[in-house]
Amino acid sequence: MWSVIFARLAMMFVVLSVPYCNSLGAQAQTVITLPCGVSSRYTSSNATDGMMLVIRRCAGSRIVNGAQVLITTSLTLNFNSSTLSAPKNISVLIENCVNVNLQVSGGTGINLNRMSVLSGFNLTMKNVTNPSSPKPPQACTATSTLLWCASLVYFRYVSFQDSTITLDTITFDRSSAVASVLQIYNTSQLQNVVVTLVNVTHYGSHPVVNVDAAQAGIVASAASNFNLLMMHVTVYTSGIVAAGRIIGVFLWISQLSLVDTSIVLHDVEIDDGGLSGQASGVLLSSLPPSRNVSVTYINAVVSFIGATYYGAYVVDSDMSSSTFLFQNHTLYGGDLAVMYAIAVFTTSLSFNSVVAVSDIQIMSGASNLVAFRACTLSNSIVNISNIELQASINGGTLATITYTTSNGVGSLISDMAISISDCYCAVGLIGSMAVLRLANSVIQRATIDTFNVTLDGDSGMGVVISGSPATVEQLHVVIRQCWLLVEYPVFISSMNVSNSTVTVLDTVLVPLTNYATVLQNMSTSQFYFNLMNVTVGSSSSRSVSAAILVFIVVSLWDRETIAVINCTQGSMHAGPMLDMESVMFSGQSTISLELLGQLVLATVNSYVVFVTGCSLLNHSSIRFDLPPAATSLRSVATYTPFQIQETSFTSGSTLIIDGGDGGGAAVQWSATVSIIMLSNLLLIDSSSVIMKNVNLRNTLANRQYPATFGVIVQNSRFIGNSSLTMQNVNMTLANVSSSTFTVQQVGINLLNTTFDASHLITQAIRCLDRVNELIPPIVDPGFAFCLLLQKVAARNSSELIVSRITSISTSAFRVLQLEDCAVSGQSFVTLLEASLISLVPSKRVVLGGATIVNKVVCLMRFISSQDSSISVLSNSTVVAKNDTQVGPAADLMLVLVINCTLTATDVRLTNVFITFPDAQCATATTSSIVIPTADVLRVTNATFTLGTTVTLTNVIVRNLSYCSSFAVVEFCTVSAALLMYVSGISTEYSPEHSSNVVLRRASVNISYVDVFGAGTIVVTISNFTMEACAVCILLSSVRALITSPAPVTPLVQLFVTGSVFQHSQVCSTTSANCSLEGSVLMLSNVTSVGTPIRTTPLARIELTNTTVELQPGMSAFSCDSNTSTSLDVLIGPNSRIVSTAWPFTSSNYSSAAPTLVSSVTFVNVTLDRAVLIGAMKVFRRITSSLSPNSSQSSVAVAVYCSQWGRHSYSPLSLIGQTSKAVFRALELDRGPANTFFVFSKTNPSHLCSVPQRLSMSGELTNSREASKITVSVSTAETASNTGRRSSTKFFVAAAARPAPIAQQFFSSISAVTITSGVSSALSSAVGTALVRTVFTAQLADCAGGSVDSIFSGDNGGNNFFNLQIGDQGADGYGYRSSLAGFLIVIIFPTLFGATISVTLWLGLCGNIRRRTLRGATAAAALPGWWLAGPCAAAVGPLLSSGISLASVSAWSTPAVGVVILLVVSFATAIMTFSWSVIALLKPTHRGIFVCKTEGRERTLQAKKRPHVSTFLVWLLDGGYVWAVDSSLVTDPHAFGTPSRSLTNSSTDRMYPYAYGSLFSSMKPNHYWHFLLDMAANIVAGILAAVPAIVAKSTDSDHIKVRNACNGALHATTVVQLIFAAYFIARRPVAVRWELIAGACMATLGGINALLASIQATSLASDTINDWGNAVQSFQLAATGVAILCAVSEGLFSLFVLNRRRGLLANPIDIDEEDLNPVYASSSSILSLSSPPSPPHHFSSVASTLSTIAPRHDRLGQQPLYHRVSPSLSRSLILDALEVLVTLAAQKAPRAEGNR
Repeated sequence: MWSVIFARLAMMFVVLSVPYCNSLGAQAQTVITLPCGVSSRYTSSNATDGMMLVIRRCAGSRIVNGAQVLITTSLTLNFNSSTLSAPKNISVLIENCVNVNLQVSGGTGINLNRMSVLSGFNLTMKNVTNPSSPKPPQACTATSTLLWCASLVYFRYVSFQDSTITLDTITFDRSSAVASVLQIYNTSQLQNVVVTLVNVTHYGSHPVVNVDAAQAGIVASAASNFNLLMMHVTVYTSGIVAAGRIIGVFLWISQLSLVDTSIVLHDVEIDDGGLSGQASGVLLSSLPPSRNVSVTYINAVVSFIGATYYGAYVVDSDMSSSTFLFQNHTLYGGDLAVMYAIAVFTTSLSFNSVVAVSDIQIMSGASNLVAFRACTLSNSIVNISNIELQASINGGTLATITYTTSNGVGSLISDMAISISDCYCAVGLIGSMAVLRLANSVIQRATIDTFNVTLDGDSGMGVVISGSPATVEQLHVVIRQCWLLVEYPVFISSMNVSNSTVTVLDTVLVPLTNYATVLQNMSTSQFYFNLMNVTVGSSSSRSVSAAILVFIVVSLWDRETIAVINCTQGSMHAGPMLDMESVMFSGQSTISLELLGQLVLATVNSYVVFVTGCSLLNHSSIRFDLPPAATSLRSVATYTPFQIQETSFTSGSTLIIDGGDGGGAAVQWSATVSIIMLSNLLLIDSSSVIMKNVNLRNTLANRQYPATFGVIVQNSRFIGNSSLTMQNVNMTLANVSSSTFTVQQVGINLLNTTFDASHLITQAIRCLDRVNELIPPIVDPGFAFCLLLQKVAARNSSELIVSRITSISTSAFRVLQLEDCAVSGQSFVTLLEASLISLVPSKRVVLGGATIVNKVVCLMRFISSQDSSISVLSNSTVVAKNDTQVGPAADLMLVLVINCTLTATDVRLTNVFITFPDAQCATATTSSIVIPTADVLRVTNATFTLGTTVTLTNVIVRNLSYCSSFAVVEFCTVSAALLMYVSGISTEYSPEHSSNVVLRRASVNISYVDVFGAGTIVVTISNFTMEACAVCILLSSVRALITSPAPVTPLVQLFVTGSVFQHSQVCSTTSANCSLEGSVLMLSNVTSVGTPIRTTPLARIELTNTTVELQPGMSAFSCDSNTSTSLDVLIGPNSRIVSTAWPFTSSNYSSAAPTLVSSVTFVNVTLDRAVLIGAMKVFRRITSSLSPNSSQSSVAVAVYCSQWGRHSYSPLSLIGQTSKAVFRALELDRGPANTFFVFSKTNPSHLCSVPQRLSMSGELTNSREASKITVSVSTAETASNTGRRSSTKFFVAAAARPAPIAQQFFSSISAVTITSGVSSALSSAVGTALVRTVFTAQLADCAGGSVDSIFSGDNGGNNFFNLQIGDQGADGYGYRSSLAGFLIVIIFPTLFGATISVTLWLGLCGNIRRRTLRGATAAAALPGWWLAGPCAAAVGPLLSSGISLASVSAWSTPAVGVVILLVVSFATAIMTFSWSVIALLKPTHRGIFVCKTEGRERTLQAKKRPHVSTFLVWLLDGGYVWAVDSSLVTDPHAFGTPSRSLTNSSTDRMYPYAYGSLFSSMKPNHYWHFLLDMAANIVAGILAAVPAIVAKSTDSDHIKVRNACNGALHATTVVQLIFAAYFIARRPVAVRWELIAGACMATLGGINALLASIQATSLASDTINDWGNAVQSFQLAATGVAILCAVSEGLFSLFVLNRRRGLLANPIDIDEEDLNPVYASSSSILSLSSPPSPPHHFSSVASTLSTIAPRHDRLGQQPLYHRVSPSLSRSLILDALEVLVTLAAQKAPRAEGNR
């Protein structure tokens, strides 16, 4: 800044020196010395050019009669003439005088346009004083003509050119006169004029310098190159200024257009003596368009006690490219004074204009720095720095851009930059102090930067932007490192804003009201409001309470509108951070609050964020980024710190509350209600609320508030794919009030919230009961809920997902509870999925007559309907924290469903791992009245309608003890059906469980259930393993209330499959219904009432593949329901009833005998392919007196193909009509008269079969395994009248069935495909080597001198189809024929492969077809063998012949056929090679080839066949089996399930089958060897074309052509030798015959090429030629052997392996969706069925099978496919079948009669 000042001063001095230099260089002047005390007058008539008028040493008074008499000396120049030409170069010198005046006039008022021009005028006035006394006798008036009242120097009606006015050491004391030191009045032109005032003292109320062109009639007034310097000027002001007027103290320029003007004021001072009115140091008014004006105002001291003072006042002007520089000013004013450094009113300031104000100190009643009012500011800069404003009572502003108060017209700002820095503003007592006030202005492209400003204000606003009448565009406001204490530090309102930003950075805001920053009544478009590192707090002298950091009431519009608040909070905060009310968001608008550092709320009662009445549209968002730590120091209740209410979100809008990474934000608050409250929200159309990464603790300890919460979401609606997501929320629920069960702590509470086709996602929630997990809580944590959902409704396919919850569970600490919730419309509820729950031992507590229960998940008054689904504890783990149990344990229920209505609902518990506390059931062994329970699922007082399903799947329970139960359904009503599925249950008993103490509670308990109408209860048990239970399934007090129509299904249906019930124990004497307990099912007091009477069975029980072990005195099924209906019991296939009692004796024949069914009602027992072991009763009637034959009237038994054995290890016998011993053992035959049970019958048409598993039933057999190898044995038994039996037995081997015609056809297709694949191996082994030999022969002939055939190309070696294309002998004839021949080599296999693929795809024969053309192509091994075979052999010749043809052809008249042939040939060669490169090198994953080897090929199994040569097997062996790398696929065993991380090209499941021909013969690390072989052919082919290129370019110069042939021959030799050496050294091929053939062909080819090269040198001889011919013969012989091996391998693969070599399966038998292999164990490879023959036959066959099976254990390691098991050797299958069928035939008796 100082450099600019000095440069301008230097320029000024240079300008000032010009007139003096001109005068020195001019000719001698006429000097006239004027007398003192008189008025001298010169006119145009007596003044001459160059004259100099001098007045020296004139006194201003004399003493007359003792009195001082005024003496005035004056000079008047009047150049009023018709010529308008005044004398030139006139000089006036006045020095050392008192009371002197100079008046120059150049026109009259009659004709103002006719005024004189002063050219070269020079005025010098030095050491002149006009004192205030003596005064004239008359007073001065505005019209006075007294010289004493006139200005010191007065110009009127004159224009200046090249003139100089210098006033030095002037004292002008005319305070009573309206006069100036220098006045230029009514001038029209100032051109090249320099005015200098130095050491001037002025008294009065008129300006020191006044330049005015205000008289009417002046056409144009302009100042060009006008320079004014005022230095060391002191003004003592006094007087009265008329109301509404303003005076300029130092300078007043009016109505003058300034061009290239410089005004400098330096070291000036104003001492106000009481001026009344408005004054300005520099006054520029009503300036016509001016440009390049420089006003420099430096070192000013102003003491002003008047009304208003302006350092500079510019009004009603138009200025461009101008500069105002104000520096080092000190302004003092009284308490009533209003002071400005610069004021620009109703003025246009444009085109790079600059206003720079620095080092200013203003102290007055109202202190202002820069004010723009109703201005047009364009392309300009305002720079304010190092300012101090102190206002005593009226405040002030650093920078104001506003409107006029008279007409309300605002400013227009465009392309403007305002900088405010290093300023201090303070208010003494009262007043409104502001940093920036921007109001009622039109703003476009403006930047305002405020830096390091301290505002110690009182009322008002710090930074104000408001009231724009039009849209504010591209306004950028930055407030940096400021300290603002005022009512509203930042206030933005009442504007339309677009593309604008307001940023507050590193700033302390101290609001004296409740709002630190305010945004209100705004309509925005792309508006950014940023607060970064902003602190809101108190000052040292003033306290601030409950101040809101941001208060927003705006409307945000436009598609990309963004309003951002990034707040970084300091260490202490006294109030809210954000208050947003009635904000309208639209078009991707965003409000973001980012809190970093630490937020500490003092002891005030306040919130942090409050949002209400807002509306977000079109992907708008509100985002709150919480600080790492937020703490309230207030120990008593406070407001909710984060509260959002009555706000709507639509069209993808979001609310995000994020605590950030690194552990999340820790918020500790003493909140009356909750820490985060979301209330009355409406979300529509894919909108969302997201809360994540927060740690919450509500520290309120006051019993006046019965419940405190961490998060509340209440009275809200989520509609149309909207969502509420809470993720990674940690909550500490520690009740420090020690008021257990009276003060509740709730983590997350959803209340009265609706989800309509929307989602609730709550995951990764952690609930703790203590602050430090290592330190136990001092008091009980109180009554706590981790998650509480109340009156939540989910409709229309909504989802409620609660997953990944980590929490403890006690009787006083609940994990999840749903109250009064409703789910409908196929909605889905997931509760505690993938969660970890710790069960803490809890003491039994009775509160208000009710027992407090430890409930992990509780559904209370829950309503579901319309095919909804509820999944509970899926994939979760429930563990026990084995703390010390004090007193009786509280009841434990993992899932409690109470008072609920479930309609068409699926309730599921799947994949749950549970560990009960060790001491949970300890009191059950005592005589205590209170017996605790431990239930996995309990349903109480529920209503089931329209087929509700309850499913327990894969539930593993450890520490199962006396009081445990899996599922309890009690006091419920059923309408339609209740379906219960229990599957995959596994148990482990607690350590204290002893074998002589029975489980007191049933595993599945359904009690006190009313079934209405035709309803039914269906219980399905599968894969259930239970030990030591007295009753596994209990149905007690189940009542059917029948109404019309009659039921068609049993009341109770039990289906048990794949289960085991072992070690069932006799009930204890303390257990109720002891005599009725059954180890599997007990029906107690199950009744059916109403009309019509039930005709269907009361209950139906079916067992399949299940084992039941009965202890003495136990029943498998018991029923004490005495009704008129029956009970159906079916012991189905592969089920086993095992009795531990043997044999029956008189002592155990009583009720202690094991019994299958105990019942008081009629029972239908069906034994269908069942196995009974040991002594037992099939039926026992429960009566007071048991009749030996009473069972005949109470039971009916049907036996189908069932068996009996004494022990589990004894042989089995079929139960037949004459099996008396069996029946006695089964207690079916008690008397000699009853040869058989009277109601028993057999089904002659039923086929009997041996169960698949003889050792133990209860495990389901894989359907794929069961369908592998089946020997079916059918029998038909009829009883003749004579008692003889005729038996016909059929042994059918399923594997030996003749293949259908379709399969034979596709076997032939497979043969063709395999043969094609082998042909590719043949081509790659010998074909490419032969091609290189042909190239060597061509080059050898050329090198030997046969160069004439180069142009024709007719060498006979490459036209093996003898084609004739074109005239024989013409140029390129042979090359054209060669290209056509090799294209045929490619086309024919292409058509062949396409035919195979289409045939497989369409399934033209049979019913076997490929699902996709892609699968059919892969099944045909395409494009692998096509690339490896014909393409590999043809690509070299195509390039060689193509290049040669292109070289020798006459392109001046090219033939279309040649062009087409060349394009097709080159395209084919490039395409096939590129295809091969991509196929082998692109299918990689992170550098790993997508396929890997699965071990060696298993061809050695063929040695068992005597017709197969051992040497041939060895020769064909050595290869690897290839499959997709298991680490890159989902299924580690199977090729066919691609990894998601691979691209489609590299994860094609058909890849090994489609491209296996390229690499299946290779070693694992040399899968790319085929490319090397093909590349060698390409290089050799290009070298073979070199002679044609040289021949064409040299016009068949024989010497050059031969040299080219020699060079190409030697190069080809080098290529072949390198390839042969590499092949022998690395041995890349794995298959032995291919390795041998390839090594021979490569070696012989290299030797042949070497001999040809030697023959082409001076060492040529006949011997070498003969050796070469011999080597070529060996190559042909090796080719024949290779062909034989290839054919042998094809036949071997077809008839022995049944698949292609090197791959896991035959591609004929696979497709994209068929690649799902299973790996069978050795025990499940063979699944056999046998006929119901006599017992010794079964035992023999079984023992034979058990002997045979271990021999084939190695089969268990083979991958099986569900089609034809292609990975198993067909030889092994046939061997096994031969053995089995032979043994069965030997053991079977020969049938009589028809065989």
